[in-house]
Amino acid sequence: MGGRQLSELVLGVPGVRIREEVATRLLDRVDALGEQVVAGLRAAEPVYNDGVIPPQDPPEFVRRSLENGLIAMRGDAAEALAWPGAVGRHRAHQGVPVVSLQRAYHLGGQTIAGAVTRWCADERHPPEVAAALVDRVWDLTFEHASTALDALRATRGDTRDQRTAGYLLDALLNGETDESFAEAVERGYALPLGGGYAVICHRPAADGPPLRPAELTPWVGEARVIWRMHGECALGLVVLAGTPVGAVHRAFRPRPGRRTSVSIEVGGLMEIGRARQLADLACRTMADGRDVVSLEDRLAAGLLGLNPDLAARLCDRVLGSVLALEPASRDPLLETLRAWLAADGAAGKAATVLSCHRNTVLHRLRRLERLTGRSVTSPRDLVELSLALEAIEVTTGRRIPLP
Repeated sequence: MGGRQLSELVLGVPGVRIREEVATRLLDRVDALGEQVVAGLRAAEPVYNDGVIPPQDPPEFVRRSLENGLIAMRGDAAEALAWPGAVGRHRAHQGVPVVSLQRAYHLGGQTIAGAVTRWCADERHPPEVAAALVDRVWDLTFEHASTALDALRATRGDTRDQRTAGYLLDALLNGETDESFAEAVERGYALPLGGGYAVICHRPAADGPPLRPAELTPWVGEARVIWRMHGECALGLVVLAGTPVGAVHRAFRPRPGRRTSVSIEVGGLMEIGRARQLADLACRTMADGRDVVSLEDRLAAGLLGLNPDLAARLCDRVLGSVLALEPASRDPLLETLRAWLAADGAAGKAATVLSCHRNTVLHRLRRLERLTGRSVTSPRDLVELSLALEAIEVTTGRRIPLP
């Protein structure tokens, strides 16, 4: 039994009045409810954070979607279905995965259902009234989500030209795993069936200039690359066709002010969403464009990058007293620690890199120990110092010394 039938059975004639009343009350709060949904989406769905969807887009679209749902709850259900169809077509052109659009409608329904439950408690309606209203919310949520998803799929299936293939490639890069999308991309770009792929993530470093199309060459060494812009980041689908990923690493030459990473090889297009996530994570751990890296090169930094708040806390807890110094005192200590770690604890090698005396390296390490309360001879303390040093670059996007 659907929510509408149940509500009429439970509420009787007053049911229409109660639905109208709660919908009208929640329409007055639709901006705040929309902010709650957008926050949940940005926490759960990467596609809402990486520039694929412009930042100003989700608040407006979510607010209007909630508004339409509440209008439908008030009784204008058929007229409200035009909007979710428009949402589905719009998201198709942005390359949003099906699961991300499903999550958006689920969070919207969850938010409205919670608000309805609280309103019923405040108005002292009995539990069966709240249950009937919540059932109606979920019926409408399912109806609107189905309309949006049908429109998304229909828009992607309208044509098989390269423009549509680009939308579908965006969806795959964003984590879509629909086999029909992969097949359409293979046809649209004339890709080899079952070929190996990798993903290049290429983005500006901190304070670096915006990317320019001239930088995005269609070949890296012997490998073809299909580029797609996702916000400020350029994502390149590398068609390996037998070319080792290591050869792509060696052939890519980033310009100054760029951060670039190359993913692991994956076997097919339905896996490129995972490859993109790994490449993007590795890219975000880099401070500048001096190297082309993979996540396997920066596993410790990658772990820190998964939780920037925790990385910042580690950095402050371990190196906070050093970072509080003036740059003239701070930078030599951080540079020395980095050089000493890179030299596997050999003070002489670190001194050569730093162009100073070995005793200067040892003196700086002793001072760093006093400031941090940690010993470079303690394995546990050394792990914390090393991770905190990585955390500086992960959280600031800048290399040591800091400006």
